[in-house]
Amino acid sequence: MTTTKLILVEGLPGAGKSTIAQLTSRLLAERGLTVKLFLEGNPAHPADAESIACLTGAEYAGLLQAGNEQQRQLFMDAVSRQGGDYLLPYGLLEQKTDERLPDDLRQVLAGKDVYELPLAHNREIIAGRWRDFGAEAQSGETVYVFECCFIQNPVTIGMIKNGATFTEVQEYVTELAESVKALDPLVIYIEQKDLEFTFRKALRERPREWSEGFMDYYTGQGFAKTLGVTGISGTIQVLEARAVVERRLVEELALRKAVIDNSAYDFGMAEQELRAIIEKHID
Repeated sequence: MTTTKLILVEGLPGAGKSTIAQLTSRLLAERGLTVKLFLEGNPAHPADAESIACLTGAEYAGLLQAGNEQQRQLFMDAVSRQGGDYLLPYGLLEQKTDERLPDDLRQVLAGKDVYELPLAHNREIIAGRWRDFGAEAQSGETVYVFECCFIQNPVTIGMIKNGATFTEVQEYVTELAESVKALDPLVIYIEQKDLEFTFRKALRERPREWSEGFMDYYTGQGFAKTLGVTGISGTIQVLEARAVVERRLVEELALRKAVIDNSAYDFGMAEQELRAIIEKHID
């Protein structure tokens, strides 16, 4: 029986996180373990808040009043409470119904997204979800594999979006770590030595709308505005600064961790390293 119930795969965009997370899940399953994998962007994530709107009581009541009977029932079945907040997982609703919400409604909910909240409120919501997940997962035997929501999201919402200090971001990550400490987590950080090559590779391989949205996000707010950078070169500068922060966070993190250098994108070699990591850290 393994004591590790959570593996956190982290790294910068294009580093190979998704592939390594999927590989981790497969190798754990080969050992006879029950594994649940949650990749970036999964609205069913048990700890993160992907595509979840945070509403006041008045906003939620107004939403119910404005919707049709079917929408009201969907919202009432899906909503949860955290303190005085009403959390509505609009992305999960779309996934379950296989139908996109009306554009005007989706725009309203996206504007209230947890990741659009002020940093302190965002951290409060996210930390609460991680605490709930940690308590629930502790009683089972499932090993969870999370891709890039543990370090990436606090760094992105903190540093990139709001220009937060290293200390503020570290406190955020530390709070999440404490909330799942009983799961004996292991952090696997995917390293890339040449960030310009990595990002330009991602630009070539991913849709144009991803590239444009990513660069707008990284150069249009918070940290980048203090540097006055724009475009591809500016995005790379921000990514390089983010890499410094993430490496320091990993080094100072009071959890077990391992680093895989995936600069060569040799996933055969990465699998060998990953097997050795799992052999060392998984009972």
